[in-house]
Amino acid sequence: MTALEQAQNELSDGMVPMPADYMDDLTPQAGLLLGFEVAKFCLTMVTDAAASLEVPEGEEQPTISEVLNGVSAMVAGACHALVALGVLPQEAEDALEVGTGA
Repeated sequence: MTALEQAQNELSDGMVPMPADYMDDLTPQAGLLLGFEVAKFCLTMVTDAAASLEVPEGEEQPTISEVLNGVSAMVAGACHALVALGVLPQEAEDALEVGTGA
């Protein structure tokens, strides 16, 4: 079983609805806000998972870095879009730049 199939099965077993099942009726603002909240939660998940690996100090972990960077980009991108649409205040994006969260 591939990693994609395993993730799809986990979502199916958990009866997690797919965006196409319910997002057609949402505005772009609501859809982006949902994506932003999911991205923030995912960032916490992958950060916690990375921290639990107990990687020796100084040892590079390129996969972990790529995952954390990718999820961070999801958070930042969604936040930027929400600020541009006026859903979130500019302070939300400014907080990401200084690392204080959104």
